[in-house]
Amino acid sequence: MRSRKGNGVSRRSAVEAAAPIVEPSPILPRNPAVRVGTLSNGLQYVIQDHKDVGGKSVHATLEVHVGSRDESAGEQGMAHLVEHAAFMGCDKERAALAMKGGQSNAETDYHHVSFETVVLNAEGLGAALELLRQAGFEAKLNRDVVERERLVVLREKAQMDTHDYAQECAALEALHRENVLGTQFPIGSSTLVQGWTVGQVKDFYKKWFRPSNSTLFIVGDLNGREEEVISEIDRKFQAVEAGVAALRKPVYHEWHPKAPTIRIDSQSQNSAVGRITLMSKQPVHPLRTLADMRKYVAEDIAIRAVASRLQRASRGMGVPVVAEADCVDSIREGCRVSSIRIGGTTVEGAKLGVREAARIVADVCSSPLAREEVRVFGEDYVKGLADMEDASSDEQLQMLMDLLLLGHTPVAPEDATGLAKETVKEVNPMEVMEGARRVFGGLLDERLRVYATGKGWTKAAILEALRQGSMEKGPRPQPLALHCHRLLEDDESSTPHVLDIGKHDGVYSTRLDTGVKVRVVQSAGEPGSYRVRIRWPGGALRARSAAHATVASHVLASQWQTADGSVDAFMKEHSLSEPVMGQSLEWTEISVSGAKDVQAALEFLKYVLGRQVKAGAKGSVHIAKALASLEALKSGKDLSLEREGLDRLVSRMYPGTDVLREPQSLGQVQEVTKELSWGDDSQLEIDMVGDFDSPQEAFSAAGRFFGSSKMVEGQADDETVATLPNAADSKTDAPQRVSLPKVADDRALVLLGGGMKERPRWQVALLAEDILNAALFKRLREETRLTYDARGSFLVPDRPSTGAGHWTVAVHTDPTDAAQCVTEALRVIRGMKQVDESSLARAKASVMGQLSQLQTANAFILAMLDKPGGLHGIEQVTSEEVEAVLKAMCVGPTSTHVVVAEGENDKVSTWLVCFVTIAPAKKKGSEAIVKPKAKAKGKAKAKAAATVAAIEVVHGGKEVLSLVGMPRPFKSLRELDMDEAATQVVEALK
Repeated sequence: MRSRKGNGVSRRSAVEAAAPIVEPSPILPRNPAVRVGTLSNGLQYVIQDHKDVGGKSVHATLEVHVGSRDESAGEQGMAHLVEHAAFMGCDKERAALAMKGGQSNAETDYHHVSFETVVLNAEGLGAALELLRQAGFEAKLNRDVVERERLVVLREKAQMDTHDYAQECAALEALHRENVLGTQFPIGSSTLVQGWTVGQVKDFYKKWFRPSNSTLFIVGDLNGREEEVISEIDRKFQAVEAGVAALRKPVYHEWHPKAPTIRIDSQSQNSAVGRITLMSKQPVHPLRTLADMRKYVAEDIAIRAVASRLQRASRGMGVPVVAEADCVDSIREGCRVSSIRIGGTTVEGAKLGVREAARIVADVCSSPLAREEVRVFGEDYVKGLADMEDASSDEQLQMLMDLLLLGHTPVAPEDATGLAKETVKEVNPMEVMEGARRVFGGLLDERLRVYATGKGWTKAAILEALRQGSMEKGPRPQPLALHCHRLLEDDESSTPHVLDIGKHDGVYSTRLDTGVKVRVVQSAGEPGSYRVRIRWPGGALRARSAAHATVASHVLASQWQTADGSVDAFMKEHSLSEPVMGQSLEWTEISVSGAKDVQAALEFLKYVLGRQVKAGAKGSVHIAKALASLEALKSGKDLSLEREGLDRLVSRMYPGTDVLREPQSLGQVQEVTKELSWGDDSQLEIDMVGDFDSPQEAFSAAGRFFGSSKMVEGQADDETVATLPNAADSKTDAPQRVSLPKVADDRALVLLGGGMKERPRWQVALLAEDILNAALFKRLREETRLTYDARGSFLVPDRPSTGAGHWTVAVHTDPTDAAQCVTEALRVIRGMKQVDESSLARAKASVMGQLSQLQTANAFILAMLDKPGGLHGIEQVTSEEVEAVLKAMCVGPTSTHVVVAEGENDKVSTWLVCFVTIAPAKKKGSEAIVKPKAKAKGKAKAKAAATVAAIEVVHGGKEVLSLVGMPRPFKSLRELDMDEAATQVVEALK
């Protein structure tokens, strides 16, 4: 017998020397409420019976698995156009759904086209599924619909061609330079969209929009009727022809490039504002087993550790820096993206931020965290999962779609929370360090992708800042404080005493000894939670402009935060949300939500307000730092067309508000901060809504922190109460120059507005708004095919003494269509005189469908405190009441302001200003008289005359109009010198 040659190692020894066999990790428990099935034609359905705290709504979405990533080189934007034509061609189905209080929408992204519906309850699913079937698989795509939506898509593309959008695209190009995700965006190519035939559109639809290439999601309160829902799905979709869907090509990602990719925006070279995003990407690892979850928890703790240290470092810098760290599984791109974003400062300040970020990442990737830190961040992760147990049906639908698309196992929220609690106990610091390397390691090696804007960036400078930061020695970067039990000293609170409490319509109220008014509403809509709002008179009329609000947000949003993070720790410990500072027309307010003791929320608000008083003081470091940030941002400010136009419109309607005044100096910043404060504590109002054991619990907490001594003591005279000027008081004056926002394509905003003769009930105004918007949509989009977006709204003050309010209509359009849009919009407004019962019924169903989903939310209850009549008042509104509001739109202010810009000027096509006043009609039915105040010259004269002639046909015009124009000939943002363009246009408009 022949002997075998070997290495002399026995079989037993070889077995003993082999690596141990690793037992497979247990799989995660699948959510039993999620049911998945497939019809015989290939349509997959996913349904989940989900009890929504906010109501009984049901969401149904049809996701077709095709997006911009699947388009060929000559099809860029085809999925978007098909989505528009397929959805908007379903007029009857959309109307039937709206009559039942349902809502619908559609969207296109990299990886899908989705048709979305929401109905009030499961009984309305039939109409929703009818619409989804028609749009998804049986769309007619008639020529008139395709041509109409082609114009809509082109205008939508023009609106999106802003500087911000271009920067977003450029960042994606840096992240995905090796595949189509960096070049093929869902919005598509205008040139290609213009050239496709109707036949090509139909061919694309037939190729991709097949049942076997689609998934139907239904999530909501099905009340245990899943079998009935499945039967309804089968009845609606079973007869749809299966067909053969095209195969999707995988997207190629270069996970290990040979060198970093760094892209510096060439168009921002004149801007002193420094912004930079550090990115890396890796494959998505499906979350299917307990071992997967353990890795995921370790990575999440690492992300929180880096973000915490980065926040503390940015607050401690001498320059204003905003720094954020994150890592997400991106369904849009099919990969995991880690990023650190730094901005809000100069380029030199951002470089310091990059260096500090590299130092922090290197530290967390090389040194284990303290066990206490791991535990606290782990508990934050568990709390986040626990919060998902109260997710709305809409939120649950989005999570379910994301989980399945990424390959994760959907786990019931309560099971996920329980598993996370056990996992957090087991994860150790070494695992967290390894997780940090997986998540952020790519930011310090060749996997780095960078996008930066601002003057002074170079590739060498970026790499050097990263190198210095990662090599820097010294004390370890500190996280934010992990614990904080109190924010105020004992002498800043008092022992509560018995209060004289009144009650009216379920609202309890009292006044504290300091004069502070307190209202309490008991609500179990969000069990165990509450929302607190503190406000004072002033609001937008006191702030006067968006610029003032910007300064205030810089001062007030940062002044309460501390570098050590003790306030953050207090908020975390007491489950408090981030404070929100807002301005309505009449009020300035700060609100916060919580899930534990309401006393903590009131202590926090007292602390915030106390710091605010100090922030406005002379020599405040908060104001100085905010001003430095404002100056940095101002040099690269990208004007918003909407803000610019609305500010101009409101300034003409209410000239006393001085909305365009820009704060420039330190003194003016202090002035703004004081304007957003209050004159005496007796002006403060505290409102609390929540699941309290008793109203006295909330009143006692308010009395403890706001009932003993005043923060501000003065005279609360009438001057401190905001009063809305009468829109009829506006006067004709010289035309204002049009400042151009930095955009690449043709775009205009037509704004119309007028004062109300009498203040309507808020319920009537809501219904009038819905009816007006339906009429605008029909006329401007369906009949004349002029515009992509038109929106009317009514502003009704809460307090009668403030004023009657006003209405506005905003129309986004092309410069060439602006005059016709003015004409058509005014014709709609002039025609809004009679309201039939069917239109009123549809409006009531639409408004109630939207509001009924919110009625148990604490924030909604707060908003309704000053709105008498409640939701049931909507059903009581008569057609005569709505007609009265719509007729009031025809009255308007006593004078009209029109800014029309049009014409050409060599390189930049500008709008020459033709300022006109539309006088009231001499008699009923006669034409308005149009008197030009400034004449165009040269070649532009004929165009200006044509514009005036177009406006002349409008009867009885008394509206405020403001048209803000854009540069026209530039099609590529990357070739456009923005500063040069803006300079030429401004000169042309002088």
